[in-house]
Amino acid sequence: MYKIPYTLPGGDKEGMRLIPISEVAAKDEFLTIKNVSRDDQLGSHRVPPQLMGIIPGNVGGFGDAAKAAEVFDANELECIRSSLLSVNEWAGEEVIRFREYRLGSGEYNLVSKYLKQHQLSKK
Repeated sequence: MYKIPYTLPGGDKEGMRLIPISEVAAKDEFLTIKNVSRDDQLGSHRVPPQLMGIIPGNVGGFGDAAKAAEVFDANELECIRSSLLSVNEWAGEEVIRFREYRLGSGEYNLVSKYLKQHQLSKK
């Protein structure tokens, strides 16, 4: 075991451990550790897995990606946009602006734009 000094306020000495890779392989499956780490990262960034291209590990899947995107926008991105817009007040002019959030529509949808250009060029 590696000896590294650390402090966990209110924690016990076994609360956090560094385990050499050779011991990890002996004690646990690599895939289990990888999946738990992935889930921890997803949770910390608060992005729905279906928006990041994560393949579900069960038959049920993650649900409707469009609804997840709308909820993510309302619950997470709106707060960030609001904070960033306060820069406009600080600067005394509009230096930051956001387009209205629209899922998969509008002129900024690259797939639609590409398809429209290809259809026009075939005629």
